[in-house]
Amino acid sequence: MNRVYRISVSKRAIHLESWADWSCFDVQPSTRLTAPANIATAVGSVDQQVDCTVYELQRWRVNNGRSLRARELLHEDLLLWQRLGAQTVGAFEIIHGDDLPGILVILGWADLSASAMARTGFDSDREHIARHRAQREEDGQAAIRGSNRILGYALTYEDYR
Repeated sequence: MNRVYRISVSKRAIHLESWADWSCFDVQPSTRLTAPANIATAVGSVDQQVDCTVYELQRWRVNNGRSLRARELLHEDLLLWQRLGAQTVGAFEIIHGDDLPGILVILGWADLSASAMARTGFDSDREHIARHRAQREEDGQAAIRGSNRILGYALTYEDYR
């Protein structure tokens, strides 16, 4: 059974909470119940040991019926982010929240400058641009209809058993 994650944001931090499964989620409530959040399952592994000074939460808004294609693009995009200096905390498919379907990605950065330089490199990477263009042309529609990012100076992690 998949772990259940609750991902929220406060003024300067990104909060990641996890439960072993839905039965644990139902029994042990979050300590952050007042913060708006998304409930998700992990797409791949989650690294709780990432230690950085800046964290980034990306939210991808996925077009209906394009979740599989978005996950394919996610894999390649994460490899590019890592080549540009990011440490990957995890990627998550939102199963409860606003504006579904969606994917959340949490990255760690050495500092704000590293994040900004990587963003420039990511947006101008020819292979990345070509891959997304080919997907749009092949499917007749982009898998990802938009995204936004939030930067925070801390990442908290709480594991409810």
